[in-house]
Amino acid sequence: MTHIQVYRKFFKIGDQDRYFCEHCQQPGNDIHHILGRGNYRNIIENLIGLCRNCHEAAHHLKKDMDFTIPDLIYIHREFIARNRPDYRFNKEALKKISNKILDI
Repeated sequence: MTHIQVYRKFFKIGDQDRYFCEHCQQPGNDIHHILGRGNYRNIIENLIGLCRNCHEAAHHLKKDMDFTIPDLIYIHREFIARNRPDYRFNKEALKKISNKILDI
């Protein structure tokens, strides 16, 4: 399953339905891998829906806006809590795919 399919299935977003940026609520364009792409990284804890502007900030391409990995994780955890209160965010799964020590 692609990362886009994982995200859409988790949030029950149809193929023709729009999704919105988890940070600014503008129409979403991209599903961003918080800790990068790779084997076993298409898990919901690592996927955040962003608009183009916020996606560029996540890649540090904006001079007026920037996100750190902990910022993105916090935004995503809060979004999941609001939109899927039945789901318990699995921070251990996120730690397993990270090569960095994260304070999550």
